[in-house]
Amino acid sequence: MKTIGMLVFEGVQSLDVSGPLDVFAEANAFIGPDRHYEIKTIGPSDRHVTASNGMMLASNLGYGSIWSA
Repeated sequence: MKTIGMLVFEGVQSLDVSGPLDVFAEANAFIGPDRHYEIKTIGPSDRHVTASNGMMLASNLGYGSIWSA
């Protein structure tokens, strides 16, 4: 399994987040489970951010948690 991390931040374009994440999610339907992509969003903290269009996006991890691991 490979992990895909997508950075999210206040004012991000939602299409720039959802488009690439959809590509990897769709790829999982066509490849074996041992080759699946694990998708994580990484934000300023473990909280929601607001995209430029007002959509709320959740982050799975905070920026600090990836550098302190």
